[in-house]
Amino acid sequence: MNRRGFSLMELIIVMAIIGTLLAIGVPKFSDQLKKASIEGQTKELSIDLMQARASALTQHAPVSVTLTPTSFSGPGVAKSFKYPVTWQGKGAGDTQILINFDERGSYDVSNNTNLAICVAPSMPDAQIDSIVLFAVGNHLGKLTAGGNCASANITVQ
Repeated sequence: MNRRGFSLMELIIVMAIIGTLLAIGVPKFSDQLKKASIEGQTKELSIDLMQARASALTQHAPVSVTLTPTSFSGPGVAKSFKYPVTWQGKGAGDTQILINFDERGSYDVSNNTNLAICVAPSMPDAQIDSIVLFAVGNHLGKLTAGGNCASANITVQ
């Protein structure tokens, strides 16, 4: 039998297979995009904090940055966040926090509390979703499942 083209039944079966594959693949792809976006925002915030610290070092002058749940502003930088951030440590519970670096680039941890900054919502697959700000450095980390945003609940990478 010499045929040209496809029968209606063949087209319906192919469309059903494609639909099934899309139904399985789209949510996974969406989760991967969200995970990458959370990790990217966390890394970008860490870089901004490191640049502020470096600015204090190079200018030999104190530098301050302001962090709110929806934005970051520092010397020459003002950004809005796609995902909200929370923090624990100095200024916990405030609607914004002022992060001060002295002329040596140090962050004041006189109350022995490192500042923990977390990007919400936390995703189980995300490898990086938080920052712990120590006196002399920033460390990226992963918030433990079910934990609140505190440095004790963050596994530093």
